[in-house]
Amino acid sequence: MSRKHSVFDSANLRKQELECLRMEADCLQLAGAVDSPLVKSHFIGMAQKWAALAVWGLEQGYQGEDLN
Repeated sequence: MSRKHSVFDSANLRKQELECLRMEADCLQLAGAVDSPLVKSHFIGMAQKWAALAVWGLEQGYQGEDLN
C-alpha cells in the first residue's frame, strides 16, 4: 500500500468516525427534546449504537466487515 493511499484511507476513516459521532450527538439532542420516555429511550439507544459504530469502524478499518 502506498503512503498516498494510506493517507487517503485515514482521512476516510476520520470522516466516517465524525459522521457517526455527529449522528450520536443528533440523537442525544433529540432525546433531550422529547417528553415521551419511550421515544427518549429510543434516541438514547440509537446514540449508543452510533457511538459504538464509530469505535468499531476505527478498530476494523471500515473494510466492509459485517456489523453483526
